[in-house]
Parts: sequence; structure tokens; C-alpha cells
Amino acid sequence: MDFEEYSILHHHVNSATTTYQIMEAPICLIESALGELFAKIHETGRVTLADRYGLLAAVFDDNLTEEELRSLSRIYRAIARKQIEIVDEISTIEK
Repeated sequence: MDFEEYSILHHHVNSATTTYQIMEAPICLIESALGELFAKIHETGRVTLADRYGLLAAVFDDNLTEEELRSLSRIYRAIARKQIEIVDEISTIEK
């Protein structure tokens, strides 16, 4: 296949319409996990990778109480003010 044939084939492949169906995995918090997460973050002053996934799940949870929403907001404000450190560790559990 020469360059011209490749260019024509490449153009046809790229211009073909393909439909993808995106499946969304449900994001669910374990009951009482959010309270424990907030307590751990305030105790350690650090947000780990695992914590970030928990915070992300909380953001998408439509069933948070007003108190949980305020706590979530306080965590994000503390991160923005650099009062809480974001670390690349998976967990803060000591070995």
C-alpha cells in the first residue's frame, strides 16, 4: 500500500461514524464512610489517593445531608487554602 492509498483509507476510516455506548458505574458511598473520611482527613491533615476517591463519590451522591454537604465544603476550602495537604500515597495507614 502506497502513501496515497493509505491516505484515502485513513480518511474513510476516520470519517466513518461510530456510536459508542458509555456505561456508567454507580458511585456509592458506604454508610458512615463519609463521617469517618472527614474525621481521618482532619486528624491527619492529609488527603490520600483513596480519600480523593471517597470525596469524588461524595460529590456525586445526591443523598447527602446538609451536615455532610457543609463538611464536604469545609474540606474543599481547607484544601484550597492549603491547610490540608494532598499526597500521592494510597493510604495514611502506618506499616
